[in-house]
Amino acid sequence: MEGFAEFNDYNDALFNIRARSLNNLVYWLSQIIGSISIGFLLDQKWISRRVRAYSGWVILFFMIFVVHIWAFFYQRCAFLLLSSSVSKFMVTS
Repeated sequence: MEGFAEFNDYNDALFNIRARSLNNLVYWLSQIIGSISIGFLLDQKWISRRVRAYSGWVILFFMIFVVHIWAFFYQRCAFLLLSSSVSKFMVTS
């Protein structure tokens, strides 16, 4: 549960309350749909066990790299927003 604090701080700096709610909904729906899809793929009996294993690894690593590369480029721009909102907080306090 520790990761949710950073997730909320990140969303708080970038989005208003409606966008944060939509972001949260999309995040959890994609988690559900992704896990059902991977489970469906890995449970297919007509595909050999070896092919299912390799395809599971390929999909897993592909999604990890896509998400981390996207997050790297997105957070490069978001860092400026976060640092400016932190400096505003520090000045007003």
